[in-house]
Amino acid sequence: MLALATDPAVARAGQGVARPEIWSGAGASDHAVWGLCRGAAAQPYRTSVRLDGPSYGCTCPSRKLPCKHALGLLLLWSAGAVPEGEEPPWIPAASEPRAPRRTTVADPVAALREATGRLADVVVDVTAKAPAAFAQAIELARPAATVVVAGTRGFGTGAPGFIPDMVVLKELRVIGALGVDTTAYRAALDLLASGRYPFADLPRRCVGLDAAEDLLATMAGERDDAPPVHGVVMP
Repeated sequence: MLALATDPAVARAGQGVARPEIWSGAGASDHAVWGLCRGAAAQPYRTSVRLDGPSYGCTCPSRKLPCKHALGLLLLWSAGAVPEGEEPPWIPAASEPRAPRRTTVADPVAALREATGRLADVVVDVTAKAPAAFAQAIELARPAATVVVAGTRGFGTGAPGFIPDMVVLKELRVIGALGVDTTAYRAALDLLASGRYPFADLPRRCVGLDAAEDLLATMAGERDDAPPVHGVVMP
């Protein structure tokens, strides 16, 4: 997070204001972090950071972006000291629209929060040939989480919707893994056989060619049935 500072002085000052006792009205959403910081002025500084830019806003006189207040707020957020909340009306609007999420779930981040109350400690992205999935994996990860990328996308495809600064803002650990050699397969089979995790309860479906169209439509969210985690077509 300190890597966002424009110079060492801002980094030190940001650490100095990363104290919960001088902040009020602090909150965070999937797209922004905000709060009121008590400073030298008569009124507290209104500070906000839009995570979909990122972009910074503060009523302090500093011309630095981010200023010490924005940096301190981000440090508190990354430490889990900023609760979730509804964005106040004084937060500046996003400078540009977010990239659309390519998923059958309207908002997977909101769905994860609703189901678990938080974002993920570890996100494993195994969606080969799906360039947009990486950006979604980054959004699903909580601050200081680990994102494992285990599927190739195809050279030259890029990562639509991916905002590199989100890796810095969340201080994420991103790991690339091939995981397709004999040792990896043996370890995976041993894990399945151990019964340590309820893999047998995960929805999966194996079909012949005559039912391939229906399986693909189900996995695309075009059927009423819940899509399986793993679908296989057996000729």
